[in-house]
Amino acid sequence: MILQCSLQAIYPDFTLDLSFTVQEGDLVCIIGPSGCGKSTTLSIIAGLIHAETGSIILGGEDISQKEVHKRKVAMVFQDYSLFPHMNVEQNIAYPLKNLKMNKRRRVQVVKELL
Repeated sequence: MILQCSLQAIYPDFTLDLSFTVQEGDLVCIIGPSGCGKSTTLSIIAGLIHAETGSIILGGEDISQKEVHKRKVAMVFQDYSLFPHMNVEQNIAYPLKNLKMNKRRRVQVVKELL
C-alpha cells in the first residue's frame, strides 16, 4: 500500500510543510531535533490532529478527512504510558477514577482489560 502525504500545519513556533511518498515495502524513519514536527507529522497521518492544508493518500484513497477509527492507521507513542510515574494498571484506572467508579469496580475493569 502506498502512502502519499502533502501536509501543511502552522503553529506559533514553527510551520510544518512537507511532502513525501512511501512505497509499499519501504522502511521509513522520521528523524530530526526536538520540536521539528516528527510527532506532529505522525499525529496528522493518524488523524489525531488536523493539517491546515494538504492530503493524505493511503492505497489510492484520500483519508485526510476520515475519522480516526476509519483510517486503518495506528500510532504508538514513544512513552508507554500517559503518566510515567504510574504503573500500567494505574494508567488504565486513572480515567475510571475520574468517572467516580468505585475502587472494587476499577480493579475488576483493569483486570479484564489486561
